[in-house]
Amino acid sequence: MMRPKSMIYTPRDGWTIHSFPGTGHKITSNHPSHFLQQCHAHMELNNIPILGGWQDEMFSLMCEQNTEIECEEVGKTERKVAGADIWRFLTTLWEAMANGAVAVSEEEAERRAAICIACPKMGHTSCGGGCGKIAEVLSTLTLGRRPVGMEKVHKASCEVCGCEISSLVNYPLDVLKAVDDKLQFKRDAYPKNCWKLSLDTPPQDSHGS
Repeated sequence: MMRPKSMIYTPRDGWTIHSFPGTGHKITSNHPSHFLQQCHAHMELNNIPILGGWQDEMFSLMCEQNTEIECEEVGKTERKVAGADIWRFLTTLWEAMANGAVAVSEEEAERRAAICIACPKMGHTSCGGGCGKIAEVLSTLTLGRRPVGMEKVHKASCEVCGCEISSLVNYPLDVLKAVDDKLQFKRDAYPKNCWKLSLDTPPQDSHGS
């Protein structure tokens, strides 16, 4: 369920539902409170059940119908990078170096990042001490590549393993799985479509043997 990131600034087209489900009625206002009042009155008038959390449903519907509004998932918390997170990240680097790891292809890293962007377990990283930048530099030096240049994964982290995503997507799966096992992460904590649950596709033999 989505909600506008800012409840202070009025969107360009106002707080608007262009077509209310089941009635097609348009609801619009210049203030979020008045917008909700109109939605509530419309549901009462049309005998539409008003259940707990209906306000969130109205804002989510607004986000769906106004894609230009910057919205975020309701209940998503900002992940704070702490000492344990940095330790996990450094452990990943150590495992990668110890195993002579080579970065995955840029295409594979981009594929993984795209899955993370759509994942409900992607959280935002906040680190006042600059440890996000440290993690980025360490990743660059260790794997010889700058993190995936995708704006949507900048300062983002996996809420399951606590790893910084723009760096995480570059590591070989055997290294990441070894770290997960060492830190006793439960595999079922990852969403079923998580790329970390799949094995790398073995390279095709160009000679067909």
